[in-house]
Amino acid sequence: MIPAGAISADSHVTEPPNCYIDYIDPKFRDSAPRIERTESGEDVYVIKDMKKGVPLALLDGAGYSIKDRNARVGKITYEETRPGGWNPKARAADLDRDGIAAEIIYASVGMALCTHPDVAYKDACMQAYNRWLAEFCGGLPDRLFGLAQTAVVSVDSAIEDFRRAKEMGMVGMMMPGEPVYEDYD
Repeated sequence: MIPAGAISADSHVTEPPNCYIDYIDPKFRDSAPRIERTESGEDVYVIKDMKKGVPLALLDGAGYSIKDRNARVGKITYEETRPGGWNPKARAADLDRDGIAAEIIYASVGMALCTHPDVAYKDACMQAYNRWLAEFCGGLPDRLFGLAQTAVVSVDSAIEDFRRAKEMGMVGMMMPGEPVYEDYD
C-alpha cells in the first residue's frame, strides 16, 4: 500500500556501474553499457556504437538548476553522485527529506538506449535494466514503483516483456518512440 502524501510521477535512477554488466545476457557482457573515466576525470556511461557517452552529471541532476547541472558536466565522477540514485535506503532518506511518499521510477541511461540501432543489443540492455530495477524497487516496495523497458522487437516480444515486467512488480513500461519495423508506424 502506498503511504499518504505526495507521489512523484517522474523520477529517475542513476544506473550504477553494475546495472548492465551484472544483469545482461552473458553474450552481450563484453559490450554492455559501462562507466568509464575520461581524460578530463569525468565519468560517462559508454554505450556500444554510440558516438558520445552519457555524462553522469546529466543523470545526477535532481536538485540542481539547469545552469548548475550543465556546469557540472565534465567534472562529476560516479562517487560524487547522490547515493539515492541507485541505493534504495539512501533513496528513502531523500524521499523523507523531500516529503515524498512514493515515486514512479524511470530509466536514465535507458533513455539513450531507446534509439540504439542494434535491436538485439538494445533488447538485452533493456532486459538487464529491468532485472536491476526490480531489485532496486524491491528494496523499498511500498514507495518505489518501476517502469520497465521494452525494445518492441516484435508485437509478441513486447507482450511478453509486459507480462514479465508485471511479474517483476513493475507498474508500467517505457517504449522507444520510434518503431523498429516500418509496419509498426
